[in-house]
Parts: sequence; structure tokens; C-alpha cells
Amino acid sequence: MARLLLLLMLLAASTDEPATQPADRAPKPHPTSGPTTRPAIEAEVRRLVRQLGAAEYAVRESAQKRLADMGEAALPYLMEFIGSGDSEVSTRVASVIRRPKTPALRVEIAVRLLSTTDPDQMESGVYMLFESPVEDYDLFVERMRKTRGVERAILEPVAERLATWKDMTERFNRRYARLSREKPDVAERELKNHRETMYYQAEAAYWPALEALEEYEVRDHAPTSRPGK
Repeated sequence: MARLLLLLMLLAASTDEPATQPADRAPKPHPTSGPTTRPAIEAEVRRLVRQLGAAEYAVRESAQKRLADMGEAALPYLMEFIGSGDSEVSTRVASVIRRPKTPALRVEIAVRLLSTTDPDQMESGVYMLFESPVEDYDLFVERMRKTRGVERAILEPVAERLATWKDMTERFNRRYARLSREKPDVAERELKNHRETMYYQAEAAYWPALEALEEYEVRDHAPTSRPGK
């Protein structure tokens, strides 16, 4: 009984504490996991990329998951390994690349994916661009002009189709802004249709890019070395 009374007294006392604790008694935040500075992030990315080519499957899988968990912070340092000469590294790097929010970074990654000459990675690069053509078109054309050879051959048909999609999107944006005020339900239907059209437009850029690559290889040069070959 004495123990029960003591327990009840302690519980009653605990309910009298204020909900907001003083600063010196407030719970301390948990430390952030993983590197947070740019040099530390770059070093971690390079360390993990080396592990992507490890002999042990578990090591490769763990490194890939860790890179994916790092998110967009890793992309500026990860993109240089797109199209790596090691097919295992190239495939695993491509699998963790996600569409960046920053247009300049997005365009650079898209160009690198397209320049791998690997069909799957090229397709990812095309779709990355076509989600926001108004933002990305000028940057993409500027970046394309710095390329030559097979890269230029691949990028030119993408730029041509992207220009068309940019014009269509600008017209749609003006119409959508008006409909959103006057007929919101119609505006939402047209937005859905526009998003679906994006996939067709991206495909219409992807196939000419593949054809341009094949023509370049046959006409001008020996077959381009592709990941996994």
C-alpha cells in the first residue's frame, strides 16, 4: 500500500510540470545523420561510388541505397560518374539519379544521361527535360552548343522537339491561367491532358535521338562503346 501511495504522489507531481520546458531542460535534437558540408558530401559520394564496383554484392547494394538516401545533395558530385566505364557503376549510378529541382543541374544531368549512348539512360534524360520545357529549353540549347560529335548528333533532335513542346506549354500555361479563374473544372481536365501529352512529346524526341546515334555510328565512326558492351 505504501508503494502505491508513493507512486500516486509521484504521478500527481508530474502533472504539475509546465508543458513548455525551460530552454536548458528541453530535449536536445538528434544529430543529423550523414555529411552536411559540401566537401564532406563529395567525399562520401566518392567513397560510396567506389563501393558500387566492389566484388561483394552486399557492399554494392548498401552503397547504392546510401547514395539514394542522400538525395539531391549528392547529385552535383554523383553526375560525373554517369556513363562510367564500369558498367556496374554506371547502371547503379543511373538508378539513383533523380530529377533535380535546380534547372542548371537538371539540364547538365540530362545531357550526361543522353551522352551515355545507353538507351535506358538516354530515355531518362529526355523525360527529365520534358517535364519543364519552359525552364530548361534555353539552358539545354546553350549546353548543346558546347558539344560535338556523337553528343551533338544525339542532342540536336531532342532540342528540336523540346522547342516545339516549349511553345505548346507556353500556350497551355496562358490558357490554363484563364481557365483556372473562369472554369476550374475544365482547367484541371486540360492540365491532366497536358501532362499526358508530355509523355508522347518526350517519346517523339527519344526515338529520333536513338536514330541519330545509329546513323552517326554507321556513317561516320566505329560503333560507340556502350555501358555493358
